[in-house]
Amino acid sequence: MSSRKLLNKEIISTWEEKWEQSVPLFSNHIRVKKDGYYHHGLYFSDDEVIQFGLGTTYEIANPRNINVQRSTLSEFLQAGVLEVRKYSELELKYAFDEQTIYKNALEKIGSNSYDFIHNNCEHFCISCIFGIKFSFQEELFINEVKKRLG
Repeated sequence: MSSRKLLNKEIISTWEEKWEQSVPLFSNHIRVKKDGYYHHGLYFSDDEVIQFGLGTTYEIANPRNINVQRSTLSEFLQAGVLEVRKYSELELKYAFDEQTIYKNALEKIGSNSYDFIHNNCEHFCISCIFGIKFSFQEELFINEVKKRLG
């Protein structure tokens, strides 16, 4: 029987993101800085990163072309700097085990319906790890819009 706790948006939105430059391990949530945003993926080996698109400017301009796909770590990074998400012990109580994360990612290969705000690469990673659709980037964007609108 699994000791995994069920997660909701109210809980996850209180978490503090912690990222560090380190060597990734199987099923780690990784990211790389792009032009004004971060591109996220799931690391399984140097030869296998599963991600929602490659995070190129071309893809974002043409979201119909974006799908969940495999790449190498080098293709994912595109000469950028790798960061690994460091989840706390509390956060990990909500996570699936490594093999389930891998299975979840594999099941999504080829799927699309990308949306830069509401269904992006970070949503993909968090849904594979925790079983919930969420993006810290989306939350930051929405909060910034609300702040500017008063």
